[in-house]
Amino acid sequence: WHTFFHSRVGDDACVLGGCLRICFGLIFLYDRLILGMDLQDFFTPKHGALPLHVGRDNENLGPSMPTLFEYYEESDTFMWFLYGLGQVQATLFVLGVCPRFQLACLFVNILSFQNHNFLFWDEQDVLFRIWGFLLLFCPLHRITIYDLFKSPEYKHVDSWPIWPFRLFQIQLTLMYMSLSLHKLQCEEWQTGEALYWIQDSLGFAAGSWVTLPDVILNRMMPIQILSWLVVGLELASWITLWVPGLKWSTAFCMIAFNLVTELTMNLHCMPWLAILGWSATLFKESNVEHAKDRLPAHSHGVYPHSSNVVQTVSDFMHQFRPEICFVTDLLLASGLVLLLIDTLPIAALEDLIFSAPSALSKYQQALYAVIDPTLCVLGLWQGPWNLHGGDMASYHKLSYSAYLYRYHLPSDETDEEYIEAEHYTFPVPADASTMWERKRYARQWIYFSHLNDKQASGAWVSLGEAISDQQYRTPSSKQNKDNSDTVMGLEMVVHWEGSLEPSAPMWSWDVPARDENTKFTSWTSLMKVRYCTDIIPS
Repeated sequence: WHTFFHSRVGDDACVLGGCLRICFGLIFLYDRLILGMDLQDFFTPKHGALPLHVGRDNENLGPSMPTLFEYYEESDTFMWFLYGLGQVQATLFVLGVCPRFQLACLFVNILSFQNHNFLFWDEQDVLFRIWGFLLLFCPLHRITIYDLFKSPEYKHVDSWPIWPFRLFQIQLTLMYMSLSLHKLQCEEWQTGEALYWIQDSLGFAAGSWVTLPDVILNRMMPIQILSWLVVGLELASWITLWVPGLKWSTAFCMIAFNLVTELTMNLHCMPWLAILGWSATLFKESNVEHAKDRLPAHSHGVYPHSSNVVQTVSDFMHQFRPEICFVTDLLLASGLVLLLIDTLPIAALEDLIFSAPSALSKYQQALYAVIDPTLCVLGLWQGPWNLHGGDMASYHKLSYSAYLYRYHLPSDETDEEYIEAEHYTFPVPADASTMWERKRYARQWIYFSHLNDKQASGAWVSLGEAISDQQYRTPSSKQNKDNSDTVMGLEMVVHWEGSLEPSAPMWSWDVPARDENTKFTSWTSLMKVRYCTDIIPS
C-alpha cells in the first residue's frame, strides 16, 4: 500500500500535470462556448425555457445537490456573471495563474450548472466533475505563463506523490470495467449487431467530421468485426493498464480509439475527456522511487543563491511524515471504499456469472443509499458506467417541430383576417449542414433527447411557453408594425426515425444491412396549447 500510493514520480510527471491542466482548461472553455450560445434561450430565469424551478423538478436533484443559482433564482445578471467568471478563471487556469485556486472555483462552477437542471447534461459531464476533482491533487505548476519570465539559470527539481495518478488509473479501471461488462451482457454486442443499431443513436444523428463509407456501416461483416473490436478494446484496456510493460501501449491504443470516435461521431466533449484521462497514465514507472528516498511533495527551482525556505518546508514535512501519511492513507482508503460502492458493476457481473441477481447487488444498493448524500454534496456521484449497453432496438433518430398558429387581427374593414402557421425545427435547423453548425447544437441534442424522460413534462410546458410567449408573440414581419398577430395555438411534435432488424444475414458482405424495408418513421403530437381562443370570429 505504502509503495503503491506514496512512491514519488519525477519531473516528467510534473510536466504531464501541466499538460493535463492546459487540456482540461481548453476543453472547459470549448464546452462553455457552446453552452453560452444557449444560455439566453434556456437558462436565464426571465427569458429561458428551462428556469431553475423547472430544471430541478426531478427526484434525482435533491437538497444534497446544491447550486449557487438557488441563492439568486430570479437573476439573469447572476447567471451571466457566473458564466463569465468561469470563462475568466478557466483562462487563468490554462495560463497557470494560481491554478489550484482556479480549479477549485471551476469545480464549484461546474457543480452549480450541472445541479441547475437534469436535461442538458450526460455522461461527459460526469467526467468533467471527476477529472476536475482529481486534477486538484496533481502537479499543476509546470508549463505556465511564468516560464516566460524565469531566468535562464532557473532549473526545475520536481517530484510529486504518485497517488493522484493512481486515482486516474483506478477511475479508468472501474469505468471501462463497467462499460465492457455491460456490453458483454447485451445481446446486440454478443452477436455483433451493435454498431448497426448505434447508427440510430444520438452520436450518429448529430453528424460527424468523417462519414464512413457505406461498405463499412451498411455491411454485416465489418459491422460485426468493429463491434467486437470495441468490446475487446474496452475489456482489455482496464486489465493491461496495470501491466507495466503494456501500460503505455494500452494508453496510446485507447487515445487512438477515442480520436476515431471523435471523427466518426458527434459526442461533444466525451472523447476528449477520455483522452485526457488516458493521458494521465503516461508517467514513467521507472522514475518511481520510495517515499523515504525523495523530498516531500513540493516543487521548487534551484538558483545559485537560493533561500532556505524550501529546505525549511521540507524539513518540517519530513518531521511529521508519519502523521501526514496516516491522514492521507485514511482519506485514500475512505475515498476508494466510496468509489467502489458507487461504481463497481456488481449487477453486470452477477448477470454474466449467475444470470440472476444475488444478495451482493442488494447490499450495494443499501450501502449506496447511505453514501449517496455524501457523494452528491462532494459532487462525486457517478454510478456504474453503461454507454450503449442497453436495449439498442429502442434507439431512434429524433427531431422536434413546433407548429405556431397565428391569428392576424385586421386593422380596418379592407383588411382580411387569416390564420398563419409557422414551422420551427429542433434542435438543428433544417439548413444546418456543416459540422460546426451541428457541433454548435451539441447541448441542445442532449436536452431534446432527455425530454422523453417521464419527469420532463414540466420542461415541455416551459418550452412551449418560451416559444409562444417570449420568442414569437411579436408583430409579424409580413405586416406593418401597427398590425399585430396574436398567437392562438402551439403544437409540439416529435418525429421518430429508426430501424428494424437488419435485412442481411450475419457475416454477409454483398447485401446491404439497411435498406428502405428496414427503416420506419413515425411522429407523435406531444402537446397542444391554445391561446386567445375568444378572438376567433364566430
